[in-house]
Amino acid sequence: MDEIFNLFVVHSQTDQLDTRLKAVKLVGDLFALPGSTIPETFQPILMEFLKRLTDRVVEVRMSVLNHIRVCLLSDPFRSEAPQIIGKDF
Repeated sequence: MDEIFNLFVVHSQTDQLDTRLKAVKLVGDLFALPGSTIPETFQPILMEFLKRLTDRVVEVRMSVLNHIRVCLLSDPFRSEAPQIIGKDF
């Protein structure tokens, strides 16, 4: 699990826009799957994913917002919803 987290952090913070977008898309697609829940072991990845809302490039921020929108529209009452909605960066 630590390796996955570290890999996502490295790829989501790289200076290469294409790599950041791919990392955000991959993790966002997983979190936005209908009926999926985010186990506690993936909470650090979720928090790092949400930090991309402050990325310096608008395309990355928009990708995160789109995945959050899909995630919450598929199940607005999912257990992570308050954490996603109330996240302070």
